[in-house]
Amino acid sequence: MGLQFAVDSWAALAPGLSTQQQWLDWFRQPQPLAREFAADLAWVPAALRRRVSPLGRAALNVLAACQPTGQCPAVFVSRYGDLEAVAGLLAQLHQEGGVSPMGFSLAVHNAAMGIYSIARNDRTTTTSLAANQDLAEAACCEALGWLAAGEPQVLVVCCADPVPAPYQPTAGAEPFRHAWACRLRAVQSGGFSLSVVDGEPAAGEAIGFPGLRALSLLAGARRSELRSETGRYLWRRHD
Repeated sequence: MGLQFAVDSWAALAPGLSTQQQWLDWFRQPQPLAREFAADLAWVPAALRRRVSPLGRAALNVLAACQPTGQCPAVFVSRYGDLEAVAGLLAQLHQEGGVSPMGFSLAVHNAAMGIYSIARNDRTTTTSLAANQDLAEAACCEALGWLAAGEPQVLVVCCADPVPAPYQPTAGAEPFRHAWACRLRAVQSGGFSLSVVDGEPAAGEAIGFPGLRALSLLAGARRSELRSETGRYLWRRHD
């Protein structure tokens, strides 16, 4: 079954959804959402805040909402990262033969976590992952490794943006910006577990976004078991 863990805190943002109750209601009856929104980052100094992409703002917002009093390792995962910034850099490279160093530094996959560390003056370890499938599972496996190594708590943040032009959305691409975070700690009993299994992913899911399905279980809005996007992982809640 693997290491069991509890969720001490969670937060999520999407267009029109910010409170936990709004999310729990949406999980029970998902509705179409707008594509984009702008998250507030009043706690980040203005000089840094201007450099954060809209997706990064969402990620930092939910991370801050789950941050404990002390320092805590964090794991960031996104399928494409800030793909809109990357697309702009590629267009600039094609047109001008080079790219802006500042633009490049803010388009790398760990840019949001770097700004998070600078804004908090926090040198605690952060990890940034890219995963084409099973995003929440990849982040949670990394976090469970930290817990198994003795860390008392670990933050996980999972975020996604709509695929911008000139790219065509792929199967499973998220149609709206969203980010969620949770703070995990190891427990001896109860809580949740994440196991590697054989099988096919569940069909007919009402929530069509794999990372958000995982959050719906961790937030307590759905049944006690959930297969991952690929069917290779199984989430369980142990009451």
